[in-house]
Amino acid sequence: MADLKDHIEKALRKQVGTERPLTQYRFLLAVSGGVDSMVMAHLFLELGLSFGVAHFNFQLRGEASDQDAALVEIFCRNHTIPFHVRSEDTYRTAEERRLSVQEAARHLRYQFFEEIGTSHRYDFVCTAHHAHDQLETFFIHLLRGSGLKGLSGIPPRRGNIIRPMLEIPLSEIERYAEKNRISFREDESNRSDAYLRNKIRIHITEPLIAWDDSVLTNAMKSIGFVSEAQEFIEFHMKQFEKEYIHDPLPGIRWFDMGAPGILSDANRFLLREILRESGLYADSITHLLTDPLHHRTGSRFQGQEMDAYFDRGKIWLVQKDLFPSFEEELEVAIDEPVRTPEGDIIRLQKAALDPDIFHWTMEIDPRQVTFPLVVRRWQPGDVIWQGKAPFFRKSVKKILSENRIPFPFKDRVKILADAQGQIISVLGFAKNTKVRVDEKEEGLRLGYQSEFWRKIGSGLD
Repeated sequence: MADLKDHIEKALRKQVGTERPLTQYRFLLAVSGGVDSMVMAHLFLELGLSFGVAHFNFQLRGEASDQDAALVEIFCRNHTIPFHVRSEDTYRTAEERRLSVQEAARHLRYQFFEEIGTSHRYDFVCTAHHAHDQLETFFIHLLRGSGLKGLSGIPPRRGNIIRPMLEIPLSEIERYAEKNRISFREDESNRSDAYLRNKIRIHITEPLIAWDDSVLTNAMKSIGFVSEAQEFIEFHMKQFEKEYIHDPLPGIRWFDMGAPGILSDANRFLLREILRESGLYADSITHLLTDPLHHRTGSRFQGQEMDAYFDRGKIWLVQKDLFPSFEEELEVAIDEPVRTPEGDIIRLQKAALDPDIFHWTMEIDPRQVTFPLVVRRWQPGDVIWQGKAPFFRKSVKKILSENRIPFPFKDRVKILADAQGQIISVLGFAKNTKVRVDEKEEGLRLGYQSEFWRKIGSGLD
């Protein structure tokens, strides 16, 4: 391989772009104290780049973890490099958040990098992932059935995180460390079979590379081909999304299963990949795409992060726990705005309402209601007075159906009721005509504003 210094410089130039010289960027290096990250820091010094060092002490190895931090700190002090360090009990975090230790460590680490990068205005965060890490990641995703995206391995750049050593074999890094007498620390836990990555390293990748040293080079080429194929697929996925997928709000997407061409062979493949990336389980995707136009409204297809719902020919992808809990009734006082946990605004007042704030209004005869008024979720059996005298009662369930409220959002609908339980309005959708007064008469004015219903409306046609 070419000189590591030249290799790093070319990799950085490719990953950050050619808009400015490398010396005009500020880099934050993730340095653990291991040979790979210590060599990376040394190479940045040799290149004369502006950088700081971030070290996270996970407190997983007792005194050894503290010694790692001390080594990195001494290196930074000797070379006048800005040093950022944080220490946290990873075991406790994993237990509190119900994560594996590795997941908790990764979350803590990247959260730390993001905070330091933002507060100290670093342009990029650099990690020391190398070619052996790339091969191990390929096998991890292969065994987990992760699909082409997983088999593409670790991306050279994701957002402001770059990996300039990704194509360098560990053997080259170790030779550079020995030649330049770079101090580093070995993590003894890397030789433990406790983690999947370690098992793959010890029992698969290291024996393969030892058997034939061309294995790593050829594997990196293959991973590169898979990555190119994935980029091609992602390009067409974006085109598919522009044509068929609607994104009215964060955490909500929808598409029409009856749209012309959406279920062609090529588009079915792209749709499957989009559903996979949305976090739907594999069996849910299979079920959803099998005879999709004959699903019943209300059919649910579960996923890890999002669930999909079939509703009158449309599929709604909804992030789990999208809506805050709203179990208790909220009392509505005159002339005081009420904001629900979901962010909707409700106001009952004597004066005229500001039309720029409320998209739905109603005039109420205060003589026909019993105070206080409350806001609550709608319930089965709820009815509201409609029509003209002598009036008739209509179920809220029917009103939701007439307004084509998608199945996954029916629980999002709220009711305004009085102290006797009489429903004053289905907020945003229906008014109790028995208690409503003409706008020319004297009455209270009810205003309701919901960004959710305003933006979700494009899917209610």
